[in-house]
Amino acid sequence: MFARSQELRTKGVLLVPLPPKKVTRGRELFKHYLANIPEHKVGAIFDGDYGAGSFGAINLASAYHNPAAVYIDEFVTEEFETIMTPLGSLQGLGFWELVPDRLCYRTKKQPKESWHTVSLEIKFSGK
Repeated sequence: MFARSQELRTKGVLLVPLPPKKVTRGRELFKHYLANIPEHKVGAIFDGDYGAGSFGAINLASAYHNPAAVYIDEFVTEEFETIMTPLGSLQGLGFWELVPDRLCYRTKKQPKESWHTVSLEIKFSGK
């Protein structure tokens, strides 16, 4: 665990593999949420993206507090705790906090003019 904390400290980035079974369970819960969004009219049929544009962030209160979001937040926090607690000690800090964002659901690739797409193209092309 200390090695991953040290890698994050020295490189500034760390790829953290998540347990496949937990990821699969999170996806199952998320699909169930999408089929049963409480803010939607009963019997409404989903046929596209939620939210504005292709970003995919679900701008509903339930997107933060549904069983899928809670489950995902909890297991991701567990994974990061083993990295962040030692890292905090290395830095002389006593507390850390993970602030998750909304769940996203994308049915299309990001458009070319998307900030996310443009920033990645600049980073990888060196421009």
